[in-house]
Amino acid sequence: MSPSLEDLAALRRRVAEISVSVTAPRKVVTVTVGQHGQITDLQFPSSAYLGLTPADLATTVMRTLRQAQAQARERVATLLAPVVPPHFDLTGPIPGETDEPDESGIFRKLIG
Repeated sequence: MSPSLEDLAALRRRVAEISVSVTAPRKVVTVTVGQHGQITDLQFPSSAYLGLTPADLATTVMRTLRQAQAQARERVATLLAPVVPPHFDLTGPIPGETDEPDESGIFRKLIG
């Protein structure tokens, strides 16, 4: 049986409400992302970041961001599982995404 329009609207609302926060070890940084993996909040809950080099801080921020994005993808996949084909993988990495931090752009300026 196909989901009703009301069911789909409710599902859409639940997906839109997804928010995931991940805190790096030693509370260096906390990154919060929304359902699309977009950063919605970035905090430095302790002064632990002061002991890091700019390169290490950039790496920690990016690693924490990717963890939050992966958890957000998992939550979206869990919610959408009943309405997507069984072979459709919503939890895998985004095409072109790697586990290594992208040190171009703003992070390159921080460590340059």
